[in-house]
Amino acid sequence: MTSTPENRPTHIKVLGPENGGFGVNDSLTPKRRREARELGAAVNRLLVALRRRACDGDLQALVELRALDLVLAENMLIAAVTLNRKHGYSWADIGVGAGMSRQAAQQRWGRRS
Repeated sequence: MTSTPENRPTHIKVLGPENGGFGVNDSLTPKRRREARELGAAVNRLLVALRRRACDGDLQALVELRALDLVLAENMLIAAVTLNRKHGYSWADIGVGAGMSRQAAQQRWGRRS
């Protein structure tokens, strides 16, 4: 049966063409918001596992750690610039969050904003 606006279930949100016009009804599918700390802890566990593999002689684990290091640096840049430009955080605030001084944060990421 082809879905038309007349016979679509009323509990499904209609979204854009990128997902076929259907979406999940958030009120029927509650999702627990993942806290940044939980996500950071999960990433840390993965990094520790890769480090252990490298220490046990797995050279590919070292290659993967280096690739993740580059991805982390890129994401730090994007996050810092977005926090500054879009959300109005000062370089002092961003520096505190990144564990460095205002001047260091601005020198590291500010010139790219």
